[in-house]
Amino acid sequence: MARTVKRPEERRLEIIQAAANLFSVKGYEKTAVNDIIQDIGVAKGTFYHYFNSKEEIADAVIQMVIQESIPVLREIERKEGVAAVEKLLQVTEAFSAKATQAYRDGLMNHLHQEGHSVFHQKMKVQMIKDYVPILTSIVEQGVREGQFHTLYPQQITEFLLVGLHFMLDPSLFACSKEQFNEKVKAVSEIYEKMLGTAPGSFSLVSVYLEELYPAQ
Repeated sequence: MARTVKRPEERRLEIIQAAANLFSVKGYEKTAVNDIIQDIGVAKGTFYHYFNSKEEIADAVIQMVIQESIPVLREIERKEGVAAVEKLLQVTEAFSAKATQAYRDGLMNHLHQEGHSVFHQKMKVQMIKDYVPILTSIVEQGVREGQFHTLYPQQITEFLLVGLHFMLDPSLFACSKEQFNEKVKAVSEIYEKMLGTAPGSFSLVSVYLEELYPAQ
């Protein structure tokens, strides 16, 4: 059988997608480079032509997953005539919808299992790094509009993202549905106090985030 020759970008993407699938099924720690090579039927040299290590391809998988969300966030950020409070509500709704779908697809459940901790935490850190510039822009808009009151838009954004991603992570802080709902109710107040905006401005945040619990 003649060997299929693929363009470099196609081959690289094929390797990334195979790794993403294996990380989801077997876990990051239990997936070896040889597993990825065997899954797509390429030579070891082909793999190492594109990636130097399993850690490097993990970073590529993380970037692929995160980059799928960036256009959605950019679209919200660039909307004309939409107040910053509404934009942050739309961002929260988009995050919640994506996370809920990921739970239904099984991806998040896999990440929360033992053996996925390294990959899970690497994804969280990269996600926060990539999302902060976009959300900081929205917070800065809110400051210009007089809706938000802070001298530190970027630092506030980082704090909110880190807090949200870790406090509501069931693999780190297991809780009942009632306890989870108490947490998400607190998130609305945290948003408002951290950003210095009017009480009730972010009440819908709790509504969007409460939908996450059944998906867990």
